[in-house]
Amino acid sequence: GQKGYSVAPDAVFVTGLSAGGAQAVNVLATHPDLFAAGALVAALPFGASSLSMTLPETHTPEEWAAMVNDASGYSGAYPRIIAFHGCIAKSAVSLTGCVGGDGVVSHENLKEIIKQWTGLHGADLEAAATRAVNGYPERRFQDATGIVGVDTYSLPGLGHALPVDPNGSGGLGQGGTVDVFAADA
Repeated sequence: GQKGYSVAPDAVFVTGLSAGGAQAVNVLATHPDLFAAGALVAALPFGASSLSMTLPETHTPEEWAAMVNDASGYSGAYPRIIAFHGCIAKSAVSLTGCVGGDGVVSHENLKEIIKQWTGLHGADLEAAATRAVNGYPERRFQDATGIVGVDTYSLPGLGHALPVDPNGSGGLGQGGTVDVFAADA
């Protein structure tokens, strides 16, 4: 917990790629009071089995949200999430996602994460604001008060990696380094 530390809960975030993304989802779901938000990359929804990496489970937003609520017993506002998922194919992406996946985790898991977390945020699954950001499809889901609780990106050509921008904010070199599991996005 945060006892003994002078850290504001609105300044604590978690992120992870693949199994780390699944663990980030787990801590957001089971300890929502400790985090402001999470960034998930090629993750699985909370409650999904490890087989879901390639054979995703499908549930309604209400069923997915109930798994989280049952596990946490939490009644407050859940942390916001931003979720990224790569697509091997550079041309198989539409504004609603990609065909296939990143070569390791099925892209269908992103759709299930969207259902789970829109259910937790009371956001309308069918009323996503959809746009292209630097050529990448973004979908934003907001609650009745206009707060975006779920923000997602499908990234063509990324594969199973952490998206980085080596040129950073306007070429300042602050956007990360390309490596085995980090790709220029």
